[in-house]
Amino acid sequence: MKRREARQQPHEQEETWRVFAAIPLPSPVHHRIAEAIAFLQRRGWRAKWVDPYNSHITVKFYGNVPVAQLPALQDALAASSQASQPFTLQVAGAGIFPSLRQPRVIWLGLIGDLAPLTVLHERIEAASVALGYQAEHRPFQPHITLARLRPDDTIPPRGIEAALHELGALPPVVLPVTTLTLYRSVLRPSGPVYTELYQFPLGGST
Repeated sequence: MKRREARQQPHEQEETWRVFAAIPLPSPVHHRIAEAIAFLQRRGWRAKWVDPYNSHITVKFYGNVPVAQLPALQDALAASSQASQPFTLQVAGAGIFPSLRQPRVIWLGLIGDLAPLTVLHERIEAASVALGYQAEHRPFQPHITLARLRPDDTIPPRGIEAALHELGALPPVVLPVTTLTLYRSVLRPSGPVYTELYQFPLGGST
């Protein structure tokens, strides 16, 4: 696996990149996300909609990481991925975080045997904490974000419960999970731009 060597010149300010580890999504899942967003947008809700083809399942968000530390992070993620075998989930259902009374994030859900995903997350979390990254104290709730509602909206959008029920009735989409990816995120006024830094095949498969 190719490694990026990061060097820092003396007295040079340390460069940092905003990075996160996530599961990439195949085209059929991207299409479902696009369909779900179009379905919800027709209701005229005030929301910030994601780019369907930027979507992923976040496993660990690191924030700003010194570039010089990326090789060590790469090694930790490679080991965690090597210890996990590929598995298959399905994209189905829809919901709101944190609740219908206080809606902030609209998402698509995941069903099937979620245990391998939970174990992968636990391995990555433990390896990350061992490197000095902050532990995530919130429960791991894997999902695919569709939109973030405006923070000044204090009441649920009209008809949101019925719309989520209708989305949840759609047939599931198969999601093979074979790879973990480390992404760099650059925030721009038009939205975040994600760049793939490294891929880690689960179980060491190619």
